[in-house]
Amino acid sequence: MSHATERTRLLSNEIKPQYVFDSTITRERQRRIKQFQCCLCVIFISTLIIAFVTTIAYSISKSNNEIHNITNSTNTPSDIIVALLTNSWPLPDQRQKEKICNNETEWNNAMAEGQRALDLKNEIAKNNTPLPVNSPSYKHQKVVATSAKARMLAELGYKEEFARRYFPKNTSRICNKNKTKILEHCNHTTSKCNVLQKFRTYNGTCNNLKHPTEFGVAYQPFRRALPPDYADGISKPRVGVNGNPLPSARTVSLEVHRPYFKDDDKFSVVLAVWGQFLDHDMTATALNQGVNGTSISCCLDNQTVHPECFPIKIDPFDPYARYNVTCMEFIRSAPAPTCCLSPREQMNQVTSFIDGSVIYGVDDDTVIELRTMQGGELLMYTTEDNRTLLPISTDLNDGCNRKTESDQGRYCFLTGPDLMEKFNLYPQSSNYFTRYDDSINPSIANNFATAAFRFAHSIIPSLMKFLAKDSSSLEFIQLHKMLFDPFKMYQPGELDRALRGAMDTTIEANDPYFSHELKQHLFEGDSDKKVKLCGLDLVSLNIQRGRDHGLVGYNSWREHCGLRRGCTFEQLRGDIDDDSLRNIQSVYRNVEDIDLYTGILSEKPMNGSILGPTLACLILDQFIRVKNGDRFWYESPNWFTLKQLDEVRKTSLAKIICDNSDNVDTVQPLVMEKIRNDNQLTNCNILPEPNWNSWKEKSARVKISDDDKISIKTYTKESEVRVMVS
Repeated sequence: MSHATERTRLLSNEIKPQYVFDSTITRERQRRIKQFQCCLCVIFISTLIIAFVTTIAYSISKSNNEIHNITNSTNTPSDIIVALLTNSWPLPDQRQKEKICNNETEWNNAMAEGQRALDLKNEIAKNNTPLPVNSPSYKHQKVVATSAKARMLAELGYKEEFARRYFPKNTSRICNKNKTKILEHCNHTTSKCNVLQKFRTYNGTCNNLKHPTEFGVAYQPFRRALPPDYADGISKPRVGVNGNPLPSARTVSLEVHRPYFKDDDKFSVVLAVWGQFLDHDMTATALNQGVNGTSISCCLDNQTVHPECFPIKIDPFDPYARYNVTCMEFIRSAPAPTCCLSPREQMNQVTSFIDGSVIYGVDDDTVIELRTMQGGELLMYTTEDNRTLLPISTDLNDGCNRKTESDQGRYCFLTGPDLMEKFNLYPQSSNYFTRYDDSINPSIANNFATAAFRFAHSIIPSLMKFLAKDSSSLEFIQLHKMLFDPFKMYQPGELDRALRGAMDTTIEANDPYFSHELKQHLFEGDSDKKVKLCGLDLVSLNIQRGRDHGLVGYNSWREHCGLRRGCTFEQLRGDIDDDSLRNIQSVYRNVEDIDLYTGILSEKPMNGSILGPTLACLILDQFIRVKNGDRFWYESPNWFTLKQLDEVRKTSLAKIICDNSDNVDTVQPLVMEKIRNDNQLTNCNILPEPNWNSWKEKSARVKISDDDKISIKTYTKESEVRVMVS
């Protein structure tokens, strides 16, 4: 018999095995195998019996509940659409309870407490070390510009907040019948509005004639759809439902919103760019600032921490830890005065309407700085080669300007389909829009500004394309190197290259994942090569901002939208991406703790949409309010004739890009979508454009008598004739 080697077959053609085993060991092994097989058989049968009993019990339970509410069952895609369509839109806001305090002594004592807290904050601010100029955190605080008026109002808001602490801690508002005598910012008379005024005001006042100084007006608190969830019921950032601290926003970012690259081949980057522009036209959250608008540092150990600091903790396993970074700078949003003593609210510095306030400003000082005040024109900057750019900012401490560039005279510049159709959010193709409702509050919701509309951050790609006219000079630039670098616009052709690149670059898919550009390099610059300055994490900032604003957890927003509330993590399976749900469960202790931003980004998109159901609900609600609650909506009667409106409807973003670029002569008609067979590059000259003759005024001379003639200028409209006599 030959000896066995490593090449010997385990089974051979011979009857006898070539390996010789001890017979006792073999029998023992066979006995154990049989025991194991029997054990598996028992387990299998037991499982079948349990499954059978469970099925019977479930069937009995189901028969006893013939009517099932959609909020208590698993949501199928059709269920979700039905739930959204059957809601009453816009969704009603849950108002906070209000109590009246007529005891002047208690009220005055409360206001005195508020003043003491404000004085202490201001004293601490005097000794706070500002952030290094042009550091990532400095740029972040500067890019979220806070005006002098907002700083003044924030002082009053802070005073009100601490006056509220004088009373029992709960979520109710406490008002005083004589509040206009005590709270100076409320000491104003009702705005007198001209009901015949044809044009909207730049600050949003008098849009709603019943609420002329509140609905949609700049420098008002964000609207609350659901009451805030503060740790102390008044202003401290949200904590877990059990009173425990929530996981670090940075940890949630690292574990749930990991880097992952997946293109959405339907849309171009123009979608993200326009979304950012639209966002800044409707929302501008004011941040706390130091003395005279200086920045505030929160991560220094050798000084008293500013009371408005809320830094983001960096865990030891974080990639930032290798650079000895232990926290990420974060300053709270400025408190807004409410004319009552209420839980903390935040301030929107712009109007809620789509009115170009991001271009032209909303307060007197900014308006004068940006406009010529003649003919309704914007104050433009003209380059040496006679190209026009936006107004410039000469402030070298604005976080954008650089001395090397200013020395050269170059500065930064100032400045779902079924649901859409169901609720008339598409622009109309003819006739007027007649659904204006003065009972609808169009003010921007806190959840929209702080979480929902920030979903678009996930679709921003890491690399931005610059494309020359001949398509041969292709260049890719990392996103963080483009931010705060508008100086290329001074060079001929660079604006066109940027526009062509944006139209030819796909967005990232809308999902829980983000690129390193936004998670590690935000506002990172190359100004200091010797010292490593870690960029910021936009996801962490967004999550932390939601906690700062006291936004209730994701589950409550699901319920607000008529969707099923998940009592456990497992009940969210099917609604949330499996990988995301597993990561969410690894960092959050309780399903009620999930932050709104993390939850809505982790939802599976609805059919035909890039949005999940809760996100679609919150965005839908806001845009219904913005359109139906805007008295000056361009499609409403009284503003344009039908002929003029037909011309306005010929306007497209594609044509606007053609008209305002230097030499872009071809675009795809649907510029927010990628070039494809039915969206090919088209010559700018053949794109539809308005005919302005419908606005032309006509002059005529009418003979009154042989001696007198009167010059009459007429402006004709279907419903009126305006006559100017000279």
